[in-house]
Amino acid sequence: DRAAVGVARSLAALGVGAGDHIGLLLPNCREYVELMLGASLLGAWVIPINSRYKAHELAHVITDADLKVLITTDAVDEFVDFAVLVDEAVQLANAPLLREVILLGSKAVPGMRSEDSFRAGGASVSEEEIAVSWNALLRHVSTHCQQGERFGLVLDEFPYLLEQSPELPSIMQAWWDREGVHSRVFLVL
Repeated sequence: DRAAVGVARSLAALGVGAGDHIGLLLPNCREYVELMLGASLLGAWVIPINSRYKAHELAHVITDADLKVLITTDAVDEFVDFAVLVDEAVQLANAPLLREVILLGSKAVPGMRSEDSFRAGGASVSEEEIAVSWNALLRHVSTHCQQGERFGLVLDEFPYLLEQSPELPSIMQAWWDREGVHSRVFLVL
């Protein structure tokens, strides 16, 4: 939960808040989960982006999804260089709402905020300012996942979350009990 709070603070420092759209062009990794949870703590919507998209497809997503921030990485460049792909897509996109492109990793690319700069920006925002609330997070995630009688919550890094926050299952159960969620719950590990 500390990592998610840190991400929330960094996003808040960029002006991200409730209702904003954050695009994630990342492989399956710990940072993906931290970014998803951090954005959700602010009430921002996470838009997962298919890593197989070509520049013109990514440009369409950037525009159509009204992304305010797009986050990618340089950690995986053996098949595709996300930094080059994003740079090309941003040039193609008509995206007046896009304020920041963040590049996680060690590369420095003009026009993209570095991971160090992104994380350092969070120091200017206190936890109180972002009103961190696991209840808000769970309510936000549930609206992404509720379908009829079934309720799904996909957390592929759940073991990591449990290690970092052992109280998470009891928080989740208390929330489901209080909100009256009586359908089956699926946790996909």
